[in-house]
Amino acid sequence: MKNIKTIKTIKTIIFATLFGVAGSANIFAAETKSAKISHYGLPPENLVIANLENLPEVLAAKQDLEAAKQQAKQLRYGEYEFEVGYTVTKNRSRTTPSERSKDYETALSRTFRFPGKYFADKKIGNSLVEYAQIAYGDALHESARLFLNLWFSWQRDYAAVDALQKQVNLYEQQYQHFQKRHKIGDVANIEVIQTQSALKQAQALLFQAQTKFNSTNEILRHKFPNIKATPINNQNNNNNNNDNNQLSFFQQNLQNEQFWIDEYLKHSHEFLLSKAAVKVAQNQADRASLERLPDPTFGITYGHESNAADRVVSFSVSIPIPGRTRFAAHKEAIANAKSAEFTANATEQNIKAMAKNTFYNAKQSQNLWQIALSAEQAAQKASQMQKRAYQLGEGTLNELLNSQRLALDTILQSRTNQFDAMENYYRLLVDTHKLWISQHENHAEHNHHAEAEHKKIEIQENLE
Repeated sequence: MKNIKTIKTIKTIIFATLFGVAGSANIFAAETKSAKISHYGLPPENLVIANLENLPEVLAAKQDLEAAKQQAKQLRYGEYEFEVGYTVTKNRSRTTPSERSKDYETALSRTFRFPGKYFADKKIGNSLVEYAQIAYGDALHESARLFLNLWFSWQRDYAAVDALQKQVNLYEQQYQHFQKRHKIGDVANIEVIQTQSALKQAQALLFQAQTKFNSTNEILRHKFPNIKATPINNQNNNNNNNDNNQLSFFQQNLQNEQFWIDEYLKHSHEFLLSKAAVKVAQNQADRASLERLPDPTFGITYGHESNAADRVVSFSVSIPIPGRTRFAAHKEAIANAKSAEFTANATEQNIKAMAKNTFYNAKQSQNLWQIALSAEQAAQKASQMQKRAYQLGEGTLNELLNSQRLALDTILQSRTNQFDAMENYYRLLVDTHKLWISQHENHAEHNHHAEAEHKKIEIQENLE
């Protein structure tokens, strides 16, 4: 009895160990996906998904999926069809030309697949549909990446225009102020010229920034006309607490490195496509092996001879004699299958490297954002102190302009680092299927979890 209880206890511990880690990972994923703050700075999720699903490249992939389903039906039905023939023969005797007769013959024949070939064709069809489903998901995924890049490019360009416009306004005020003071002899002409030069330089930078922003805005508007881009509400300099809160949240969610890398590998469409291609090639190789034995053709013939005096019924069976072409086709299919396996192995290595790189980029960009925030605060404080010193006559105009340029650079750099950090973080969410999941992707995820649950039950039954 004690041994039985001990065995049951061990089984329970093993079962808990097997699925405890998976359960905690699922809880972490659910928390990451459900957290409202994780979508900070993004348009409404349902609006983005609706626009992604209506992109031409996604609609094309959807039609490819429908074509694959129809191709699978063709493979199940087979290419063989019934053949019907009707023959009329007129006969005239040379010895007695007046005697004539007609012979009639009706034939029905069809080639039949061996049962093994039917099931092999069915497997090929299913694997083609699976490949097309993954390709459709990949089209959605690549479109999500595109939108994410355009969205934060727009944010970066808008922030640059906004900051430079404020700088131009400041220089214009200073230039007008120094012009008035120069007229009354309060400042030297060199200071007016220096202010004018700084104004022209800022105007040139603003023009470049506006040109870049207009280009990005046009691409975003053309590609996603139903999504109106709006700036993220943290552009002014008094929202450092909000920036720190967002940064802290992103950093906390990026603590578990292995979890994110595993999630990336599990949801990588490129890797899944390579595995699906292997399955298709292997199924085609199995089918080519069966094709070395040709399918038989059965026929039945019914006819009348001698003006219907005689009736003839015959049955026929014919089988092609296999030649070298069939064996060469089988070897070709085997080579294609091996090639697909090597390609999948290479893809897996690349995806593992990409998974780590994507995670490290997200992690590192958070650190850069944190450094940029500190630099921005220090530069702003230094600029304010330099302005006060100049007003008290303790500094020069060049020192004031230099401090203002430094403050401008650090503000722009801070905004750029912020949007880089947000883009890299959301890119990780997109690549791990935790952001902008369409109904198609949800269905695929449901099937995946159902299969995992089925395996879990099987393992539990085996333990018992």
